[in-house]
Amino acid sequence: MKNKMLSVICVVCVIVGLFATTAPALAADTVTATPDTSSIQFDGEAAVMFPVYNIGGDKYFKLRDLAYMLSGRNKQFEVEWNGANNAIVLTSGETYTTVGGEMTAKNGAYRSAVPIDSKIYIDGEEIVLTAYHIGGNNYFKLRDISRTFDFSLKWDDGNSTFIIDTERGSTWKNVTVSTPQELFDAIEPDTIITIKSGVYDFSTITETVSRYVTAGGETAALMVVSVDGLILQAESGADVEFVTPDLFSEVMKFSYCNDITLSGIKAGHSVTDEYQCDAGVVWFEDSANITIDNCLFYGCGSIGIRLWDCIYAQISDTIVTDCSLRAVDMSRSDHIVFIGCSFIDNRAYGSVIYGTNSFAEFIGCEISGNKSLEWSCVNFTGKVLFDRCAFLNNALIDGSEPVFAGSEITLRNCEIEKNNFSAYWNQGVIDLGGNLLT
Repeated sequence: MKNKMLSVICVVCVIVGLFATTAPALAADTVTATPDTSSIQFDGEAAVMFPVYNIGGDKYFKLRDLAYMLSGRNKQFEVEWNGANNAIVLTSGETYTTVGGEMTAKNGAYRSAVPIDSKIYIDGEEIVLTAYHIGGNNYFKLRDISRTFDFSLKWDDGNSTFIIDTERGSTWKNVTVSTPQELFDAIEPDTIITIKSGVYDFSTITETVSRYVTAGGETAALMVVSVDGLILQAESGADVEFVTPDLFSEVMKFSYCNDITLSGIKAGHSVTDEYQCDAGVVWFEDSANITIDNCLFYGCGSIGIRLWDCIYAQISDTIVTDCSLRAVDMSRSDHIVFIGCSFIDNRAYGSVIYGTNSFAEFIGCEISGNKSLEWSCVNFTGKVLFDRCAFLNNALIDGSEPVFAGSEITLRNCEIEKNNFSAYWNQGVIDLGGNLLT
């Protein structure tokens, strides 16, 4: 994994100064975009350096920059703005029309990035992609554009360069599944798996499925190993739930994996006996470039989300509830970002959010209604920033610990109210102001 991590660090430039004072103050739904550059080679030509932004470990490219450089090639596309319908309209095969400002270098400043609320259409069909509005332009992930317009994208580790071949199609496969067996069989590198509605009981699969997937092991009901590039996404409008009745197995575990996405998935143990589970819901270990979006993880699993020895993860609009030990557990993990998540009504024996030797940000998150705590609500060593988060109605068993304990816990514009603790924090907390304490 060490070599993989070094490669990933080359691919995704380290976010400089996680809590630097030069970063902008953020409005309601924004995150910080860090200026960066990235090299791309098109169809065997000399590599071109792109000005990009880094958000949560992913490099985001200006959509019009990519369209400009792909224009005249086999996978060119046009970009238009439909103001009446608040829509970005993409048309494959058409020459791009320049508007000015393409491939313009950035000034090196941090910027505020707002998730786009526009609809996105390609050839008349609406699609959903993660994108941000930064400085008047729309920024997308390169791999999403590669999949959308079906061109080959590879990484040249030796030259730290993305390689685009517009004469070849994307190497990503698209698979739709409706049973646990189909799901397990479909998991392999560079695969998008769309999952139909249903409850997927992983205990029904009991044997090793492939060199990438083990089922029914002692550690996890679904064990994924050494997969680079995997998207597990609920079909649009589908209600997808992953479960296991095994109290001693994680529902899912990913080890030595890179570029993994979970989207629209509900997961937990199919037993509800209090404090009976001795394993969590989802565990990433020695992995990188993790995306979790719009998911629900529930107990009696001991830990909702566990990240050990991981780098670059973005967890957004996800709920963790009813876990019996803690909602989040991080160890030796770096550049972890939680955006708009809720950690609510956990019956946590330990802390709700726990981290050791890790670096993380929580932006616009809610931590509320968590009871029966024996430690502080947040117990963290390393560096962690809570920005515009709400800590409401959390309670210790005996009220003898502070809400926050650890080192370099930074609070900005947070609401901390009606919590049953001995104090707000210890000497390890940095108060940047704007916090409401009652």
